[in-house]
Amino acid sequence: MIYNLSRIKKKKSSTWAVEAISGASYGFELNSSGYYESKNKGVDNSYAICRVKLNLSTKARVIFNCINYAESNYDYGVLGNVDTALSLSTSADDSSVAKSFKGSSQSAVQTFAYSIEEGEHFIDVKYRKDGSVN
Repeated sequence: MIYNLSRIKKKKSSTWAVEAISGASYGFELNSSGYYESKNKGVDNSYAICRVKLNLSTKARVIFNCINYAESNYDYGVLGNVDTALSLSTSADDSSVAKSFKGSSQSAVQTFAYSIEEGEHFIDVKYRKDGSVN
């Protein structure tokens, strides 16, 4: 899965940063197209996870542009709920997820928007792979 936040509607002095999560097997890395890309490509039964830290000076609409192109129901990305940590595992984290891309594999960009109050917040992003077919 790859995603970018280029469409975050920054207001005043709002900032965002992508951070590694301590203890994670794999993370995400900025690619030449301006998207953060999972680093567990070709690794069966694995996950990549990162944390997007937000410091919003006012209520904002935060838009994730995601490309989830993999085994439709087995390898897919998830966007966590605001201020809710996702597990450091291949779990789908169903109860902690704002958006799951399970069943929606496609090469086109898919968007998901959050409405987030002013202040410091975070959103975890995870890409999980099952134990078969790289």
